[in-house]
Formats: sequence, structure tokens, C-alpha cells
Amino acid sequence: MATPTPTPSPLRSPLTGLPISPEALDRRVVAVKIDNAPGARPQSGLSQAGIVFEHETEGSVTRYTAFFLDSDVDLVGPIRSARFVDRDLVQQFDALFAHVGASPPVMQDLRASAAADVDQFFYAGDRPYTRLTSRPSPFNVYASLASLREFGARRYSTRRWIESLEFTKDPQGLGAVRSITIPPGPQTYFQVHYSYDPAIGQWRRSLAGAPDIDAANDEPITVANVVIQHVDVRVTAFIEDSLGNLSLAIPTTGSGPVTVFRDGLRIQGTWERPNAKAITRFKTARGDPLELRPGHTWVHLLDTDQPIDSG
Repeated sequence: MATPTPTPSPLRSPLTGLPISPEALDRRVVAVKIDNAPGARPQSGLSQAGIVFEHETEGSVTRYTAFFLDSDVDLVGPIRSARFVDRDLVQQFDALFAHVGASPPVMQDLRASAAADVDQFFYAGDRPYTRLTSRPSPFNVYASLASLREFGARRYSTRRWIESLEFTKDPQGLGAVRSITIPPGPQTYFQVHYSYDPAIGQWRRSLAGAPDIDAANDEPITVANVVIQHVDVRVTAFIEDSLGNLSLAIPTTGSGPVTVFRDGLRIQGTWERPNAKAITRFKTARGDPLELRPGHTWVHLLDTDQPIDSG
């Protein structure tokens, strides 16, 4: 009697925990530095990112580092300059890092690292980056993920196996949460609000009091997980911009407190990452794995004492 052939388990994305095709899984992760100034909105591609890290730059302005694997996007952007946080951030997924230059200290720090840098200033002409005539500078630099991978492979022919974030469909934690506001207080251009929609099991994201819309597909941005990762932010001695604002050092290696919001629940614990090439691991207060819900994740890198509102 023949032994039945078992049904193979679907391949899972290391960024989202969702089923992924062999072709997509074989692609290299691309990280894109995306602006969040009011003139940059609405951005393109953020709803398709497996994981987005949001952090402060200077003067309370925030910026995104978005990681893509599961989906290809024709135009992602607007793409802007890198920050110190990106050197270590992009290495955990061995990502090709797309950005438009950086201040000299940041650029020196990035190029001295093992990050796979595909800076726009490396290239001439309109590939893999393009400038849209429909948007004013500096909010007009975009790129296709396929083109970034094509050109990035020429500079970085070797790559390494990457670990997966940890996921489970089973809810964890105690206490229902329906909204999250970052930062609390009066509304600002950069205040983010999440409202939980139990019908879809997702957090609906709003920015500056309005739904956050992806210009690539005109769809509102929803995420399965909102992660508040507290880090020890410090001001450096390096001037970042023409206004004289100083760069921020935002470490993503080491350990610290974390709060994960998923399934309308709040779960508190710790994050750990021993080095730049290691994946960030989340643990409960008891030391067990703090697993994400399969889907897209938005991580807010906040200073240790920076509060949020949730309830």
C-alpha cells in the first residue's frame, strides 16, 4: 500500500508570517527610506511593506524605514536621506538599502558598515531611481522594487540567509485595547492614531487626524501589529540639516522594554538584539516568545521615557 504524500506546508514570509511564493521568498529584502514631512504625503508603497520602522529625525519630524519582500511595488517613495539608525536596522534582514544620500557623518558611518548600500548618488540617469514631474523636489524621488533589486545585485552579489520574526495566530495578552495615540496630547502633523477593527483583525492607521492612505493603491493603511520599541535615544554632536539640528543616535541593538498591540490586546515585555545581523526578538515578562500576529507590522522606535496613550 502506497504511503500518502503529505500536503506541504505553505512557505511563510520571514517579515509577515503570511504564505509566500517560492519566487518571492527567493527575492532579496529591500529597505527604503521614506519621508514623512507633510509635503511628502501621501506616500506610495507603505501598505505593501512587511514591516515599517518609524523614528524621529530632528525637530519632532518622523521618517520611515520600510522593508519589502512579499510584494513588488512599481513606485515606492518619496525616498529621502538616511539617518544613523539605518546602519544597524537594515542589516537584520540583509536588505538592500535605498536612500538619497545622507549627511557626511551618517554617510561615513553607513559606508563603513556591512550594510548593502544602494544610495541614489551611486547612479546616473533615471535608474533605478526616478524623479516624478508631478511632485516638487525634494519629494519627487521614487524607485521600483524590481529595479532596486536588479541594480543592487550588481553591487552586492552575495547575500545571507535571514531569520524570521516569530508569529502565531493565537491571541496573547490581557485587556482589550481599541485605540493607540503616539504621541499623546494635542494633534500635530506627526501624531499617529490607531483604531482596532475587530471585523478585520487589523489596526487602522491615521496620521495628523486623517486616515493614512497609500497613494500607490488609494487604500487606507492597516497593520496586524503595532510595536512600541523603547530605546535610549541620544542627541549627537553632528549637525544634520541646514537649520543646525543635531542628529539622533537611535540604537536598535541591545535590549529594552517593548509593548506589542495585536488582536486588540496589549502585551508588555522586552526586546533583545545582540548585534546588527541578528533579528530582533520579543519576549513576554515571563521570558516566553512574544509572537506577532501574521501580517504587516509597524514599529515605533521611541525614547525610553516617551509616553503613548492606549485604551
